[in-house]
Amino acid sequence: EYSDGRRWWYESGKLHNPDGPAVMFPGAYSLVPAQYWIHGVNVTLEEFEAQKLNAAVSQMSISR
Repeated sequence: EYSDGRRWWYESGKLHNPDGPAVMFPGAYSLVPAQYWIHGVNVTLEEFEAQKLNAAVSQMSISR
């Protein structure tokens, strides 16, 4: 995180945040939309939400 609030999340050297946007630009940069990345692949919010839902369903199946 930078002093102006910009944030980037990485895993294994690739942009990745399974919990939300991997790139955020708050404050003066607020006109720049958040970016969703999964294992280095830029995805839309809709793709991100679908992948997160699929992961939750898979986890529920494993728990049974």
